[in-house]
Amino acid sequence: MGAIEKIQALGKRYVDEGNQLLIADQEQNFKKLFRESVQSFYGAYSPAEYHRRYSLYKMGKFEVASESILIHVGGEYSPIGHRVDNDYIYTNSFVKGFHGGAISGQNHPSPGVPYWRTPKPDYPYWGRPAASSDSPEEKFGELWDAYLQGPYEKYFQRMVAFLKKKYEEELTALIVELVLEKIRQKGGK
Repeated sequence: MGAIEKIQALGKRYVDEGNQLLIADQEQNFKKLFRESVQSFYGAYSPAEYHRRYSLYKMGKFEVASESILIHVGGEYSPIGHRVDNDYIYTNSFVKGFHGGAISGQNHPSPGVPYWRTPKPDYPYWGRPAASSDSPEEKFGELWDAYLQGPYEKYFQRMVAFLKKKYEEELTALIVELVLEKIRQKGGK
């Protein structure tokens, strides 16, 4: 194998190792920011009209591939059951930011708008519209954007410096080998 092929192989090793380091770091950050986004949603309203089951924490599934992290989010990932299905909870709470409420039912005052049922424990009547706040989906997007502009960039620069230092000596030796190869080729002609 000539010096150019060795340099290409070194470049591939450099990129592969960088990807592995980034993926390991990003997986932890995805999970942390996902949890923070759900905590922010739950912290925005203290339920008086319904019993909270904290199922939104379970609606994210993280899958690490060789060069990427996939986030699957939806009601089907939550093992916690509800009176309504998990997809309803996902859409109305995780995506739209509503804290409980039903969008339909007999004598619903405004079909399509989440309303709480009242009073406890049987909830026979329609109460007031459900409270809402920033959804976990919106909050995750905000947190991720802020992360990419700050801590991620710093981490990325540190990782590049680490890898440069790690591979610098080997790359220098390969460049010298390449130069010597070229000198030998010219001398032989």
